[in-house]
Amino acid sequence: MNCLVWNARGLGNQRAIRDLKRLIADKTHWPFTGFYGNPILSQRKLSWQLLRRLEGIHELKNLPWLIGGDFNEILFESEKMGGQRRSIVQMTAFSNVMEDCGLHDLGCTGDPFTWCNKHKGDEMLFARLDRFVCNLDWRMKYPSAGVKNLDFWGSHHRAVL
Repeated sequence: MNCLVWNARGLGNQRAIRDLKRLIADKTHWPFTGFYGNPILSQRKLSWQLLRRLEGIHELKNLPWLIGGDFNEILFESEKMGGQRRSIVQMTAFSNVMEDCGLHDLGCTGDPFTWCNKHKGDEMLFARLDRFVCNLDWRMKYPSAGVKNLDFWGSHHRAVL
């Protein structure tokens, strides 16, 4: 298996898009996108725009696609424990980009909360910010694939397998 990784900001460059199209022209490969959603709420829409732009690349349309990482957002209120309620607008924006891009959450086993702010007492927050999502082609190709949330191991984020 080959793994192509680069800073996604490079997708604003036409040469980077051309090179990506060339690399994925071989239909035996499928793209994996490591994703980091902008932690600044006012900038998060740029993260969703990037996902839509990636999904819109013609050469990716008929390929299995897997995306994993820290989306810095939850889909449902049940994916958060502690603190104030999450804005329905924020969760809806995330849900909309998932639907627009034909992406499905792979779910998980283990503790569902992948992030903790590590504060004490009433200030402690937990949320499921890290996840793997895929398109239907990827799910059909790998129907038994699963995601397991491990431990925090010194980080605010759990390791995800």
